[in-house]
Amino acid sequence: MKSSKMRRSQLQRKLGATRWILMVSAVTIAIVATSSATAKETELYSFLGQPDGALPSAGLTIGGDGVIYGTTLFGGNGACLNGCGTVFRLTPAKGGFTETIIHNFQFVLTDGQNPTSSVLLDAAGNLYGTAPGGLHGCGIVYKLTPTQSGEWTETVLHNFNAFDGHKDGCLDGGGSNLPTSSLIFDKSGNFYGTTNKGGGGDTNFFCLNGCGTVFQMTPNGDGTWNERVLHSFAKSGRSGDGATPEDGVIMDAAGALYGTTYFGGLAGRGIVFKLARGHGGSWRETILFTFRNNTTGENPRGGVVIDKSGNLYGTTLGGSKCQQCAGVAFKLAPTAKGPWKEAVIHAFNSGINHDGALSQSGFVMDSKGNLFGSTLYGGGRGCSNLGCGTVYELSPGTKGNYTEQILVRFTGGSNGGVPEDDRLVMDVSGNLYGTTVFGGQGGMGVVFKMKP
Repeated sequence: MKSSKMRRSQLQRKLGATRWILMVSAVTIAIVATSSATAKETELYSFLGQPDGALPSAGLTIGGDGVIYGTTLFGGNGACLNGCGTVFRLTPAKGGFTETIIHNFQFVLTDGQNPTSSVLLDAAGNLYGTAPGGLHGCGIVYKLTPTQSGEWTETVLHNFNAFDGHKDGCLDGGGSNLPTSSLIFDKSGNFYGTTNKGGGGDTNFFCLNGCGTVFQMTPNGDGTWNERVLHSFAKSGRSGDGATPEDGVIMDAAGALYGTTYFGGLAGRGIVFKLARGHGGSWRETILFTFRNNTTGENPRGGVVIDKSGNLYGTTLGGSKCQQCAGVAFKLAPTAKGPWKEAVIHAFNSGINHDGALSQSGFVMDSKGNLFGSTLYGGGRGCSNLGCGTVYELSPGTKGNYTEQILVRFTGGSNGGVPEDDRLVMDVSGNLYGTTVFGGQGGMGVVFKMKP
C-alpha cells in the first residue's frame, strides 16, 4: 500500500513538472509508439498559445448544430502570466472547424481566470460556467450571451465569497489545474454545481474556510440569479462526510443529485453522495459509499453516471489490489437493505504500459451500457516514460464482468497527450469528443474526435 501511494505521488509530481515545462517552452513531446490504436482519432483543432488558448483542461459541449464549445486553462489576452484562459467555439466549416475565441478571462477582481470546467449551453444559445478568481478570489459563475454583432457579452451571475464569515463556496481550481464544477440544468431552468472549498466550518490543509459545497443557481425575472448552498461538506473524518468535490453532480429522474468528493469519509479517501429534496426546500445528504483502501479504490476525481436501473459508475485516481495498479473503475448498486454495494469492474495497471493509468475522468455511457473514459497516463512509453494517456471502453459481459478495450493511445505529438477533462462527450451518432493538455501543432493541446 505504501509503495502504491509513493508511485502515485511520483506520477502526479511528474505530471505537474511536465505540464510546466511544456507550457513555458512549447515543446512537443517525443514518443516511442507501442502499438496501433483500435479506433480512428481525428484532431479537430490544435491550440497555439497566446493570443490563442492553451492547455484545454475541461470537457466539451456540443450544440445541436454541431458547434463545439470549451475552455482553456491558459492563453488569451488577460493579465495573468501566460494568459488567464479562454472560452472558445469550434464551428464546422468545409474541410474542418473554424475556431473563435468568444471570451478572454481578464484576472481576479474584475473577472474569473484559468477556467478548469466546461460550459453549459441553454436553448437560447447562452453559455454558463465557473472559473476561479472573481471579486473575492473565490471564483465566479458567469454567463456568456451572443449578440447580433457576433460578439459575446459576459455577465457575472455570482461571486463566491467564503471570507468574512460568509458560508459560501470557494473555487480553488488554480491550485490543482483540474476540472471543477461542471454544471447541469434541471427542468425548471435552475442549474447546479460544486465548489471544492468554502461552505463554512473547519479549515485545514485541504479545506479553505470549509471543505466544499453543492450549490444551486435560480433565475429571477429581471435577469439576475440567486445562489443557494444546498450542502456544505464537513471536515474530513469527523462526521464521515466528504471533502473537496472536484467535479459536478448529476441528477436522476426524481431530481436527486449524485456526486463524489476527492477527500473525506471516515478513511479520508473520498465518498459517493446523494442529495435528495426534503421538506420546506431542504436537501438531505446520504453517503452511499466510502472509499477505504486500495481494494475499494481511493480518491475519486471525476463524478458518476447513472444507468436505467439506478446503478452508479465512476473511477478513482488511486487504489486497487495489484502492486502497480493506478486507479479503478467501479460500479455501485443499491441493495434492498440500504447500503450500496461496490464492484471494481476494472483495475488500471501502470506496470504493463499498454493499459491506462490514473483515471481522473468520469464516464459517458451509450445506450448499450458501454462506458467510455480517459486516463491521464499509460498506453505507451512516451511523456517521460509514463505514457501519454488513453481513451478506453468498458463493455459489460453476461456475468457482470467488464472487458476493457483501448481505443486511442495518445502520443504527445500530433494526436495530443494527457487528457485532463472531466469526461468525454458523445454526439447522437456515437462519436466521442475530448481534449488533451499537450500535443498538437503548437504543443498546447488539442480538441479531438473519434468513432469507437
